[in-house]
Amino acid sequence: MKSNLINLKKIEKMAYLALKNGLRLHNDSILLFKNKCYPSAYFLSILALEEIGKFFLLEDFWWHSKIDGRMDKKTEEEFIKLIYMHRPKQSSFANNTDGLFPMSIFSKSLFNGDIEIKKQNAVYVGLPRNKRKINIKGKINSPINISKSKSSNQITNVNDKLILFILGVVKTVYCVETECAEKILNKNLYKQLRKKWLITKTITKRKLQKLEQV
Repeated sequence: MKSNLINLKKIEKMAYLALKNGLRLHNDSILLFKNKCYPSAYFLSILALEEIGKFFLLEDFWWHSKIDGRMDKKTEEEFIKLIYMHRPKQSSFANNTDGLFPMSIFSKSLFNGDIEIKKQNAVYVGLPRNKRKINIKGKINSPINISKSKSSNQITNVNDKLILFILGVVKTVYCVETECAEKILNKNLYKQLRKKWLITKTITKRKLQKLEQV
């Protein structure tokens, strides 16, 4: 029965809130970086991309439910579980923000799971693991060792993906399905992110120039 399925208005609201929260986490990672809290900034930057990846998953669910019709209860429940899993959210961010451009090394790290290991290493002291087996002879990991440059590079990767996607939405090259998300992803947000984080990779600048010409 359809009454047993999750309310689509709730899905739409969750998508909107996940997007807003992801942007908040991204801004907080920048603040932490500027206060020289490099490991925490690095960690929070990964959480930010996961939350924005959650937005993409939820919006995709909402759109297909509107266009293709509802799935059965079990299938929908399995889909909803994805928003609580790190790898699907990371892959969702990469898949949706690379768009028309060739997949970057950073995006590949989101698909292959490397970023999840790095996220854990940014928070916890420990020994390296391989397929859940602990390497007792391995080098001790300490989050304190995360450098300014590593943290900066992580935030730059996320910011570059965001400004490319937002400009793509503004230029109608990319699209978002929910009206509330479209209102957030505008030229003002694009300018704010470029102002808050001044570092932009050369390849990203070239891609932005191409989008500006659309």
